[in-house]
Amino acid sequence: TYCVNRQVADSACTGTAYLSGVKINYGMLNVAASVPRYDCDYEKTNETEIFGIMKWAQDAGKATGIVTNTRITHASPAASYAQSATRGWEYDVEVRGAGCDQEKTMDIAQQLVRNEVSKNFKVAMGGGRRYFLPRDVNDGEGARGYREDGKNLVEEWLETHKAMGESEFVWNREQLLAVDPKKTDYLLGLFEASHMKFNLVVKEQNAQ
Repeated sequence: TYCVNRQVADSACTGTAYLSGVKINYGMLNVAASVPRYDCDYEKTNETEIFGIMKWAQDAGKATGIVTNTRITHASPAASYAQSATRGWEYDVEVRGAGCDQEKTMDIAQQLVRNEVSKNFKVAMGGGRRYFLPRDVNDGEGARGYREDGKNLVEEWLETHKAMGESEFVWNREQLLAVDPKKTDYLLGLFEASHMKFNLVVKEQNAQ
C-alpha cells in the first residue's frame, strides 16, 4: 500500500496502514500525516498519534504479542506499538543525533518497555538486544550494548513486569525451551544483537 506522500512505500507507513487502517507519511510510525518526518516537537494528541489493532484487541480483553525475525525495534514490528516521527529512532543515540530531547522523544526500544500497549504484550520476541543494553553491559554472546544513556531496558522490563505477574527474559533457544507457559504471564525474548540470523547461516554455523 502507498504512503500519503509517496507512491512506493516502506514498512513503517505500510505497517501503520495495515495495523490501524490509517495512511501516513513515508518512514514514520503511527504519527499522522499532518506531522512532518523527523519532527520531534509535534504535539502528542489523539489527532496526531495513532493506535491500532493491538490496542483494540487489548481493550476487548484479548492477549497480544509480537514475534519477528528482525530487530524488535525495526519498522515492521514497531508499527504494532510505537509512535515515532521516523523509523530510525530505534535507540537513544539516534534520537539525540537528530537534535531531539530524549526526555520528550522516547526511542523505539524505550517505547517497547514503557508504552501501555507494548507493556501489556504477553509475548515479545525477536532480535535487537543491543538497543536495550548500555555500552558497558555484555549481551551474553560477547557483544556490548549500544545505549549511551546508561539505561538497561531489559532490567527495566523485568522490574515492571515483576509487579504485573510472572515474567521471563530469554536470549537463546535453550532458555526459551525451558520456559513453562503455564507459569509465565509475560515473555521477552531478544535472541540476537541485531536481526536474527538467516536459516542458512544458522545451519552452517550450527547456531541457536
